[in-house]
Amino acid sequence: MKTIEKEVVRTFNNKTNANLILCQFPYARYDAFNDYHIVEVKYRHKWYDDMIIEFDKYSFNLLYAHLADKKFLYVVGYKNVLLSFNITDLTKDKYDFRWEWRQMPKTTEFDNSENVAKFVGYLNTDDCEFRFDTTDIVQTSSLNHS
Repeated sequence: MKTIEKEVVRTFNNKTNANLILCQFPYARYDAFNDYHIVEVKYRHKWYDDMIIEFDKYSFNLLYAHLADKKFLYVVGYKNVLLSFNITDLTKDKYDFRWEWRQMPKTTEFDNSENVAKFVGYLNTDDCEFRFDTTDIVQTSSLNHS
């Protein structure tokens, strides 16, 4: 997990008292958890009215949350904005994720410019469960690639 995403979790904990614990397994499909939630965390360097969620993360974490009797949250940070989407509830409410195949970078972790087809959905920012405007998440060059 990148340092900036750890800051997103810290800020989310401060704003909600969620007491999320960072997952310590480097290849886990979720980033944090507590007794009630599993959480996928992203930090975006550009604002999108429709945030992308990859289907492989969606499907695994939704099923895992169901089996663990938890809810699956998708938390996105961007500059001084923190959004939280309750994916479990959105799915139960038959939310239209508008799933599609899309050419995207294979990975953002290692400056790999190779594109691959990924099955992705979209979450309109107006449909988030919580939105926090905060000065706690600050993008700096030292946080971008850690």
